[in-house]
Amino acid sequence: MKSILEFRKAILLAMCVVFSLALFSGCSKDDGGSKVDIRDSYVGIYNARYSFVYQGVQFFDDYVLTVSKSATDENTIIMSNISDYNYVNARASVNGNSFSIPQQTFIALGISGSGMLTGNTLTFSTSETHTDYVGAINVSHTATKQ
Repeated sequence: MKSILEFRKAILLAMCVVFSLALFSGCSKDDGGSKVDIRDSYVGIYNARYSFVYQGVQFFDDYVLTVSKSATDENTIIMSNISDYNYVNARASVNGNSFSIPQQTFIALGISGSGMLTGNTLTFSTSETHTDYVGAINVSHTATKQ
């Protein structure tokens, strides 16, 4: 009788070990979860102001800037309405809290630039070439997320 009882205990213990192994084999060490998309910190609607000097005269104006993520490139944001040009949807490459706007042309405007994101504020400069101006104009922008 003792031998059958010990045999049952051994079988029960073996089943517990097998069950425990099966239960925990599906668990793996957490590798940090999914990758954080830094562009999420840029995305939003911003109250913005641009300023520049042209022929010795200071110009500035307020505008609304919209930033969204590119659907085709994981390191790119789309900056819509830069300098209050509603036809400008400039692509910018993001690297942490800094970004660069490679040279692009929109109708009568050529634009390039770079900037930084600090908290909820974008600060950036663009070089803009217009068909109705001679040469490039250096424009400063400050934009605060709404």
